Amino acid sequence: MLKIKILIIIFCCIGVVKAQTVIPPSSETPPGWIYYDGDEFNGDVIDSRYWGIYGSQKVGRPTYNQENKAMLQTYRPEQVFIETLPTGEKICRIHSFKSKDAPSPVHPSVKSKTGWWSGALSSRDSDTEKYYPLFCRIEIKAKVPYLYGLWNALWLRHYKGAGVAEIDILEFFTKAFGENPYPAKANQTLHLFNSETQKLGINLPKGQIRYTEIGDDKPGDNFHVYAVQIDPDPVDNNHAIITFLIDNKVNYQIHTRTQLGDAYTDFITKARKENRLDRVWDIAITGQVGAFDKLDVGYPAEELQQFDFDIDWIRVYVRDPHTRIVGNSKLPHTPEADSFVKDLLSRMTVEEKIGQLSQYVGRTLLTGPESEYLSDSLIARGLVGSVLNISGAKTLRDLQEKNMRYSRIKIPILFGMDVIHGYKTIFPTPLAESCSWDLAAIERAAKIAAIESSAAGLHWTFAPMVDIARDARWGRVVEGAGEDTYLGSEIAKARVNGFQWNLWENNSVLACAKHWVAYGLPQAGRDYAPVDMSERTLFDTYLPPFKACIDAGVLTFMSAFNDINGIPASAHPFLLKDLLRGQWNFNGFVVSDWEAVKQLVAQGVAEDDKDATRLAFNSGIDMDMTDGLYNKYMKELIEAGKISMEDVDNSVSRILHIKYALGLFVDPYKFCNEEYESQTIMKKEFLDAALDMAHKSAVLLKNDNHTLPLAKNVRSIAVVGPLADNQTELLGSWRARGEDRHVTTVLQGIKNKIGGNKTKVGYARGCDFDGEDKSGFKEAVKLASKSDMVIAVVGEKALMSGESRSRAQLDLPGVQEELIKELVATGKPVVVVLMNGRPLSIEWVDKNVSAILETWFLGTSAGTAIADILFGDYNPSGRLTISFPRVEGQVPVYYNYKKSGRPGDMPHSSTTRHIDVPNAPLYPFGYGLSYTTFSYSVPQSTQKEYTRQETISVSVTVTNTGDRDGEETVQLYVNDKVASVVRPVKELKAFKKIFLKAGESKTVQFDISPLALGFYDAAMNYVVEPGEFEIMTGCNSNDLQTISVKLIN
Repeated sequence: MLKIKILIIIFCCIGVVKAQTVIPPSSETPPGWIYYDGDEFNGDVIDSRYWGIYGSQKVGRPTYNQENKAMLQTYRPEQVFIETLPTGEKICRIHSFKSKDAPSPVHPSVKSKTGWWSGALSSRDSDTEKYYPLFCRIEIKAKVPYLYGLWNALWLRHYKGAGVAEIDILEFFTKAFGENPYPAKANQTLHLFNSETQKLGINLPKGQIRYTEIGDDKPGDNFHVYAVQIDPDPVDNNHAIITFLIDNKVNYQIHTRTQLGDAYTDFITKARKENRLDRVWDIAITGQVGAFDKLDVGYPAEELQQFDFDIDWIRVYVRDPHTRIVGNSKLPHTPEADSFVKDLLSRMTVEEKIGQLSQYVGRTLLTGPESEYLSDSLIARGLVGSVLNISGAKTLRDLQEKNMRYSRIKIPILFGMDVIHGYKTIFPTPLAESCSWDLAAIERAAKIAAIESSAAGLHWTFAPMVDIARDARWGRVVEGAGEDTYLGSEIAKARVNGFQWNLWENNSVLACAKHWVAYGLPQAGRDYAPVDMSERTLFDTYLPPFKACIDAGVLTFMSAFNDINGIPASAHPFLLKDLLRGQWNFNGFVVSDWEAVKQLVAQGVAEDDKDATRLAFNSGIDMDMTDGLYNKYMKELIEAGKISMEDVDNSVSRILHIKYALGLFVDPYKFCNEEYESQTIMKKEFLDAALDMAHKSAVLLKNDNHTLPLAKNVRSIAVVGPLADNQTELLGSWRARGEDRHVTTVLQGIKNKIGGNKTKVGYARGCDFDGEDKSGFKEAVKLASKSDMVIAVVGEKALMSGESRSRAQLDLPGVQEELIKELVATGKPVVVVLMNGRPLSIEWVDKNVSAILETWFLGTSAGTAIADILFGDYNPSGRLTISFPRVEGQVPVYYNYKKSGRPGDMPHSSTTRHIDVPNAPLYPFGYGLSYTTFSYSVPQSTQKEYTRQETISVSVTVTNTGDRDGEETVQLYVNDKVASVVRPVKELKAFKKIFLKAGESKTVQFDISPLALGFYDAAMNYVVEPGEFEIMTGCNSNDLQTISVKLIN
């Protein structure tokens, strides 16, 4: 067995011929990663093409730098050898001992008693000498000796020079540093090297060094898995999120952009300026044995002349492309933050801690019953943790200054507001946006809302609402993404990613997943009413969008008003603690909805307000919204032993950590810049995005005889209806700081579009939204009679939908339908433009008018977008995300109902149906028309049978058979033919929105994970059962073509 003085080996994974390896068991693959490469050290001869000497000519690579001898240590690969342990396990053993002659790779002029070894992963292509970005995870299972100077390191390097940056992720200290001879601690730190001298240039700021216990006093005697993973920073790919793990437990995480700041960016800039940096990442498992004879480590010097590193395996993983990582949306518990919060808690009084759990409302905007308002006294006593519903950079700066001046502990206030679909630039309402089926556009809308609202001083929005809603009577249907769990989950992630797009900076806001949970199924559609549902329905249908929010990194939750099977959501320990924090590992905080704590008394589960405080907090409500009960009663409850101080500290800690991560302790006013606010609000690019979103959100429901698009040279148009020349209602509910004066009405949009074409555009209001007044009919009918075309703009007022806006009747309010009947009676073509916050019952309208365009509430750019669609400058592409009932009696109506023993389509009368209307909705989920037409092939699958480990691959060819370019949303549904519990008739599992030129065809590929076919079985375990599945593709949930595949064991 040969021995060496110095050994460095490099593992190159790109552009290198790879050795034979044994693929590790899939059960050992970290979640969210795919095995890329590695070596299991199964006894094969070391392949010099794969494991090479650093800088060696033997492996076919030129030396890095002929002038810098520091990196040219060329020793033979035979010094790495395979050995069999007594257990029979094969390992790679690297044998090394100190050399009195070797130069230090970092300090070439110093020939200290140093020996080096390394195993590194490089993103360099050895054939072309080009370097590529590399984001990956590398794991090494090894016994790492506990001597001084042994570390795992990440290197950032240019191929023409030595290492320019090093991040140590594991270093053991000996007695020389005050530790015992068998230390069990690791540290992480960063060194940046000066380019001219290669000497140590910059260290991390104080507080960035991390020491952690690894639970082993003799890590050199036992195998541990050491890992480093690098994900791209979602904002700037020149930066990374670097996570260090030992035995798959996170030790530390570095966000180079937000944590290292100028030190890192200056380093990057300097290296680039000198042409020294091509974004090359090398990950090394590295060790140095230094100056043994000067260390008091409790061993004879001769025993320290050599040692072994035993490596079981090295594995490299790349991110699963289906796993999106938004690193900055996670709450970074850095050691500095932990230390800061711990110290702050130790200095706070009980009253001040309770104050952090209390949120008060400003007087400028109410979104609930009138509550206890904010006061100077509350602020001065440190009793205000958060304030909602006031905004504006100056206003919030003044309030924050008052807090920082007069409160003893000077903890910044967190400012929140319901920024649901825009702050000043108002986008379509969330239900409308969902009908775009365009996740990128939805994320962009949330991002712009975050940029504007944060410019106005806000830190936090109470969105997205991710409640699945299938009952159109419920007013808050307008705030969600409709009836489907899969689509709702995808949109939930998009909106969280948008709001938190640049989190921890001053142009992003905290998102809030609401309402936790099952708020979308109140009895009879009445807001705040009880919810009664099975555990299976809860887990299969209503919980997944909330889990999607957590996966996207949401940091706050809001509890719901309702009870669930008799237990109020705001006093539900299982949902708030066991599931949310325990099973789902949520590490943010939970705020109640408006006075939801106080309402526990009205719900009959608390004797009085004090008892409600105890019940809510002990169930898991961290922050009390608006009613002030925590401040009133919590101290008394703590003293009585009914609330534990430890629980209070934990809740306060969660809130303080978020304030710390936002940077408010460094600069409480970082979000309060009036000049920036004035330059940011309603920028042209934001208005353009709002117009684009409005285009995408409208749904063409009917278009007989190609009534639309209208010719721009039409001689005369009658524009009629209470919404035709109305600015206020087009903004919809929850309009934040949107202003009517910025809205283009439908009438104005039409005039802007064709006013210069000598077309006569007349207007008559016709009637109001509600009431029985028909006095305006005469004028409207007269105008229609002498016009070539009638556009009737009808629907709901904005505040007919939203919170506490339930309706028992779903037809057009007031006498609007009667107005349409009289317009149709003129014999002129009538186009109905609908505006509403929920599906309406419009069966008569559907049967009798020429065209119907559903526009919901499209926001600031509504009138322009509607005119563009009416006249063909935009081809409508929206598809419904919630079914339209024929009559109220069908509600709730949705496409993925469960199978019945007597299906409604059976050829006899004793079936699950109504005797007076068909079962099918008027317009089904996924439905929408275009100005062109599309045809679908029968779907194809690459296999007829799949194992539960294989991805199901399905393709379908779609052709634009019309004469206009257009977009189509291709939808894929699945039916589990036989299962152990009753399953839905079909479920959406994938979709893709594609653009096709006239006459063009595209083949759309879907890859479905078998996990997506799972469900909760009779024992409430999530299972994927083998059997036959129908795969259906088409343009909506009704018009589908089917093939069958089998899932086998």
